[in-house]
Amino acid sequence: MSRKKKPVVHHADFTRGQKKALELSIIMPVYNARHVLENSLRSVLDLDHKLIAGIQVVAVDDGCTDGTSAVLKKMAAADERVVLVAHN
Repeated sequence: MSRKKKPVVHHADFTRGQKKALELSIIMPVYNARHVLENSLRSVLDLDHKLIAGIQVVAVDDGCTDGTSAVLKKMAAADERVVLVAHN
């Protein structure tokens, strides 16, 4: 009979010593989502937590055909935390 190994789980321990805030980069693939995109990005960019020092969203346009690209360009121009990568 073989024993199953328990998975090793590593947890960040913020309870000891100094608490460090994290710089967070989020990769968001986007395809034909112009109706929900702005609200979705805003909800991510508006995250507020003591362990989050900053947020960057890398939005990847996967060849949108519904006007999503224009929304992404507008948001990236208005907020430096939004980085646009486009596949054309």
